[in-house]
Amino acid sequence: MSRRSRLFVSTQVKDWGKSPLSRVPDTVPLPTVIGEAAFGGYYAGIIDTTQSGAIDAADDYQTPLRYLLIVAPLSLESSSQAWRSTSATVSGASTRWNGLAAQNALASATYPAFNYCNGLTFPSDGGSKWYLPALDELELIYRNFKPTTDNNTTGTRSLGTFPAVNWSNGANKASDPTGAAYTTTVPARTSLSDWQSGGAQALAAGFYWSATWRGSTTAWAQSFDSGYQSSGTQTAASRVRPVRRVVL
Repeated sequence: MSRRSRLFVSTQVKDWGKSPLSRVPDTVPLPTVIGEAAFGGYYAGIIDTTQSGAIDAADDYQTPLRYLLIVAPLSLESSSQAWRSTSATVSGASTRWNGLAAQNALASATYPAFNYCNGLTFPSDGGSKWYLPALDELELIYRNFKPTTDNNTTGTRSLGTFPAVNWSNGANKASDPTGAAYTTTVPARTSLSDWQSGGAQALAAGFYWSATWRGSTTAWAQSFDSGYQSSGTQTAASRVRPVRRVVL
């Protein structure tokens, strides 16, 4: 069965890190199984903001995309990066889903987490450069690669300047399939041994930065033990796990 017939997608993708338009060679299969090695990392799922209601009305980026999300190997993770070197209101990071666009807007020494990802070498394979995942992208990684057996955080997230509306912890309209609000037991710990705590690729049981701005002194982060989506002080050091995208 051909790659096109298996996934019902074109092989043409936008290479945001290099030329405006590139093509993944037909000899390079697109991944179909969560955790499958692909594009320099591991397949983490699909982001699809072409779905109705997937993009927040206040999001900086309103042009929808459907793409494979690729999470970096543990070797590319940074254990200590500030989101911004001095807290401030910023432009270009009010986005729940478009971490790549936020990084293109902010990557500089002033934004260490973005700058770290922006400086990583990436394969010339038609995918994007490595970037800091936005909140919905980071949530999809937690949902599919949860490392612990801890109960998930439930209930509504605290409000921020962005987004300025309440929604349930874990709810993710940008993923395909759409992510439902967490229960104490769903999502469960991943069945992939390499991604369970102590495994070769496992995410740490602590907070990771997203690319999503929250308020004048804060940005959004997610805990990878309970999935808690919360604010972090921009100048605080936290973990960073980069991602890439392959547009479908």
